[in-house]
Amino acid sequence: MKSLVAILFFLFAFAHANEMPKLTINIAWGEPERSFVYDVTQEMFKRAKINVLLQDMPNKRSLINANSGVDDGDATRVWEINKYYPNLVPVPVQSFNIDIVAVTNRDIKIERVSDLHHYNVGVINGMKIAVLMAEEAKPLSLSKVTKHDTLLKMLASNRLDVVLVNKASLFNHIDKIKDRGFYLVAKPLMTRPLYLQLHKKNEKYVPRLQAALESIHADGTYQRIYDDVFRKLEVELDQALVIVDRSIKTGEQKNRGE
Repeated sequence: MKSLVAILFFLFAFAHANEMPKLTINIAWGEPERSFVYDVTQEMFKRAKINVLLQDMPNKRSLINANSGVDDGDATRVWEINKYYPNLVPVPVQSFNIDIVAVTNRDIKIERVSDLHHYNVGVINGMKIAVLMAEEAKPLSLSKVTKHDTLLKMLASNRLDVVLVNKASLFNHIDKIKDRGFYLVAKPLMTRPLYLQLHKKNEKYVPRLQAALESIHADGTYQRIYDDVFRKLEVELDQALVIVDRSIKTGEQKNRGE
């Protein structure tokens, strides 16, 4: 009798597990951003009681597959991505963000995008937000390159005055940055929230995922995951650069590692 009960319980649990939806979500980030996006997305689906397969995917292919329905969604994109990929529906709670920051080879005043007008500026070709910002400012010159290493070398050799990058991308280049005397403008020129995007066939899951992500923010889990992934790297980055913060008095700019 006990064996029969155990078998029935197992079959019930198995059937119940099979009733849970399972979505395949693409992640198009490299490390360390990938670790953060992976952990937040996994926790979100766990709380929403939706099975998820998170898979790494090249940037454009990730969007194409999510938009076509080959995969079920993309982990983090700007809200308005559906202007270009109309089958994507956002979960309306921030899951990550991009900070576009200015790195310079001397202490120059960059407080707003229009300030770039007076300088030779470099960006990563394909990073659409930064490219559009730089083009809007009409700088003395605009260099579009494919690698961060190239940008940093051009900055060090004075071929550029300013480079615009996603702050998180600098974490992979700390060794190349330190001892160069580079300056980081503390206030980002632009911050863009990013959202989980689902193919429209999965739109019914948006309320569950929204509630789950809201709870992740509310109970401190989001901040804990952020600190686990980024806090040590942020300290190392601050030590490698001179931080320019115009909100403090002139003459107090310093390397935060001092």
